[in-house]
Order: sequence, then structure tokens, then C-alpha cells
Amino acid sequence: MGTRHGDGQPFQRRSDGRWIARYRDREGRVRSVTGTDRQQVAERREALRASLEPLPTTGTLRDYLESWFATVAPGRYRSQRTLHSNRNQARIHLLPMLGDMALGDIRPSDVQRALDAMSAQRYAPQSVINVAHILSVVLRTAEGDGLIAKNPVRLVRLPRRERPVLPSMTTEQMADFLDQTRGDELWPAWALAFATGMRLGELCGLRWSDWDRGAQTLTIDGQWERRYRRSKPVRVKGKTANARRTLHLPSLGTEALLAQLGQATSTVNVFAYPNGDPWNSTGLSHRWARTLERLGLPHVRFHSIRHSAAVTMLDASGGDIVAVSKVLGHGAISVTVDLYGQESENARKRARDYMDAAMKNVKRSR
Repeated sequence: MGTRHGDGQPFQRRSDGRWIARYRDREGRVRSVTGTDRQQVAERREALRASLEPLPTTGTLRDYLESWFATVAPGRYRSQRTLHSNRNQARIHLLPMLGDMALGDIRPSDVQRALDAMSAQRYAPQSVINVAHILSVVLRTAEGDGLIAKNPVRLVRLPRRERPVLPSMTTEQMADFLDQTRGDELWPAWALAFATGMRLGELCGLRWSDWDRGAQTLTIDGQWERRYRRSKPVRVKGKTANARRTLHLPSLGTEALLAQLGQATSTVNVFAYPNGDPWNSTGLSHRWARTLERLGLPHVRFHSIRHSAAVTMLDASGGDIVAVSKVLGHGAISVTVDLYGQESENARKRARDYMDAAMKNVKRSR
């Protein structure tokens, strides 16, 4: 069922740029809400749907989950892909063991048993934590509405998160890679990703209007998202509240944009297919892998460019983790500290060593 029949997915009207979402009530009548952006329309549609079809006050977790994802979730999630992924995770891991339990009968021990079952099936600790977070967010709504006395997820024991050390390129390796690929069609993408540390989705979502050539700045303001493989891309907000940011471009970034301008296939999107559609992040990631293979280099994820850029910026700034966090667009500085805290400490130590080495060459006055 498409958006024209009221399935609720926001779409942008071509005539005036307004965003619209439709909702078909229980009697079959189609109601519409409008707004200036996708997020606003999703929130208004959720409010309309909640007023016409409130969450169940009794029944099983299965009933509550389905209703919550249909009414509350569209206004919470920035990304439709995340919404559908979380809904599937809940169905796969929570409903088999907890779905038929009454909402008020769920105890921390019941939740713990479901999460332990995931661990026993060798799911990664982060996957278990994600499922617990999904359930916690859902039951937080029930707690706020007085349907349960206390959110049972608060008392469960979560597995310890083990952040793997992901392979990446050093600054020297990345510079050598850019030298070897200079002149390639995709060199501007590799160079701009390294110069700014932006995410893959942000890179594919760049528009020419985001680049202020005179001020040498680049504004990262959302990205394109395809709900299905061949669906038309829609504009969505960034991953976090801090994802929208304006970067002062280093010379490498400006050079990359000028190179792309000379081969541009769209007047709207910086990186576009011949038909003008924005690049698909999956396709670009595959091209990255093939380029590494062609050059005989070890395979690392495209995201490693972001990591390499972060480490380079930390080294250049002597470990200024606040500035690097702003450039990367992390939701909170704690995320940057968690990811790059050790690199920041190492950068500050190297800055100290540079100063010591410099002072050894200074003749002390008597």
C-alpha cells in the first residue's frame, strides 16, 4: 500500500515543497497532516493517530509492542530504516518469550531470561544491549502512562560491551592511498571523507548548496535514505542532534570538491549517478572495497576513513577532543572520549615530546 492510500509514510509535495503524511482511521477515512519537514510531519501524524487510536491499556506485550511501533515510533525515530530494524528485532527476540505475557506481569527476571537466551545463541553483547534498549524505550511509555509500576528493564543485568578494535589506515597510509588513486573518478569522495571525517551517509547526502565556496565551509545537513532497495530516496535528518554542523574545509576538502565539480552529473547532489540520483552508500562502500583490492591493500571498512581522519585531527591538534567531537558530529563528547580517548592521550603525549625536543635546541641564557 503506497503513501497515496494513507499508509502514513511522509512524502514531499512537489508543488510547494510541503511535507505530507496520511493516516487511514478504523472507519477507512483518510486524514492528512502537513509540515515543513519530514520529522515535523511524522510527529504530527503520531499525535493524530494517538488521539484516534490510543495505545492499549490492557493486554499482552505483543499487542502493546505492535501498537507502540505503529503510533509512537514514527515520531521518535529519525530514520525509517532504524524504525523497521528495531521492530524486527523486537519481534524476533522479545515476542517468542515475552509476547504472550500481560504487560503488568513482566518481571525483571523474565526480561533477563530473554536476554540470556540471546547470549546463549552467541549474539554479540551489543546486539543484546540494543534489544534491551528497544524494550526499555517501549516500556518507558507504558510506565509514563501508569500502565506499569516500574520499567523492569532497569533492573536487568546487561552483558559487558566489548568495543572491537577495528582495522584502519594510518595517516601515512591514507595519504599514500590518495596519491595512488588521484585521477580516479571516485578520488574526490575518498579525499573529502578523509578531509572532514564525515559519515558515509553524510557524504552521499551532500548537495552543492551545502558548499559555501567563498567562505570555504561545508554544511552537513541530513542525508538521503532509501526505505527499500529500489525506492526513491527521501531526505532525512542526521544520526544525532549534533549531526548538523558547518565545517571549515581544509585545502584537501576544497580540492576534492573542485575536482568533483569538474565531473558533476547533477546540479543538486554532489555525488550523483548519471541520472542525477544521489549515490547509494552501499554501492560506494563496494567501490571502496574494490579499489583497495585493485591496489593490493588490506580490506578495511569505509568507516575506517572516518577513524583515520579523527586520529589525524587529534594528532594535529595535540589531543583537542572537544574540537574533534564537533567536527565528527558525535551526539555527545562522551562518545568521542569512548572511541578516541586513548588516541587523544597519546596525541597530548606526542605534543609534549615535540615541545621537549624543540626546547633542547634552544640555548638557555645564563
